[in-house]
Amino acid sequence: MKTKYMKPLLIAALLGVFAIAVSAQKATVYKHEAGGIQFTAPAKWKAVPDGDILTVSSPDETVSVMFFVAEAEDFVAATEGVTDELGKIIKDIEIASEGEDGSVNGLETFTISGSGTVDDVEIVWHLALIDANKPTMVLTIGAADFIEGHIKDYQSMVNSIKPIK
Repeated sequence: MKTKYMKPLLIAALLGVFAIAVSAQKATVYKHEAGGIQFTAPAKWKAVPDGDILTVSSPDETVSVMFFVAEAEDFVAATEGVTDELGKIIKDIEIASEGEDGSVNGLETFTISGSGTVDDVEIVWHLALIDANKPTMVLTIGAADFIEGHIKDYQSMVNSIKPIK
């Protein structure tokens, strides 16, 4: 009689463990309330809020994506002050591509990229300024040797940015 119930219980237990493991690997939706945007971070990426700054990092912590509101009051002024904002975080800034206008999910964007140093480490960076409730900066920083390995996850996260529902 006992063995009659053991197999179904074992199967149920294994299915429960499997469901927990699968849900732990799912992407997570985060909201940046100050900027009025939300996005989906890839599975296993870690998010750390610090006031109005939300930093999302790759599992190996070689790539960080920071979401924060620009100091400028409007989108046009924020695009003009991009290098000033970057200079607060990155030193020895070199611009690789001039600014480019675009959009993501109906939100106007301005993007620019380059290289520089953070804490004496050479990095590459990409900045997307998003015209949301407030001009919101999405700054990606990573060591050049490692960023390519995370480009698919990064692009997926950036393409998921949209206004908070």
